[in-house]
Amino acid sequence: MKYDVRFACGHTEGIQLYGKTADRERKIAYYEQHGMCSRCYAEQREAEKADKAEANRAAAAESDSKAKDRGWPSLNGSDKQIAWALQIREEKYNTAQQAIRQVASMPIPADKLAEAIANTNARINQIISTKTSAAWWIDNRQTRVDRLFNS
Repeated sequence: MKYDVRFACGHTEGIQLYGKTADRERKIAYYEQHGMCSRCYAEQREAEKADKAEANRAAAAESDSKAKDRGWPSLNGSDKQIAWALQIREEKYNTAQQAIRQVASMPIPADKLAEAIANTNARINQIISTKTSAAWWIDNRQTRVDRLFNS
C-alpha cells in the first residue's frame, strides 16, 4: 500500500509499504521520528562521499609528502588508489627494513653482511623508484616482501 509520510527531515514523500497493518504503522512512526526522505538521504550520502574524498586527498598528500622526503616518486592513479597504495608501499618498506635488521643480527661475516644489506636496499629502492602505478602496489599488497623486492 502507498502512504504519504512526513519524514523527520520535514519533507513528505509517498512510500510503498507491505506487510501487516501493525508493521506498516510501526514503520511510518519510525520514518516520522527518525527517517529521511529520499532526497535528503541522497544529499547526506553525497556529503559523506565528498568528505571521504577530501579525507583521501589529504591522506594521499600527507603520505606523498613523506615519500618525497625519502626521495620516492609520486604514484599515479585516483586519489583513493594513491592514498591506499602509499600506505601499502610504506608498510612494505618498513617490513623489508625490519627483515634487514633481523638479518643484521645474525652471526654472518661483516663483509658479506654489509654487501647483502647494500644489495637488498638497492633492490628495494629500485622497485620503489620504478613502480609508480598505485594499481601495482594494490595488486601486490598480498605479496610477501622477499618476493616483492626480489622479483
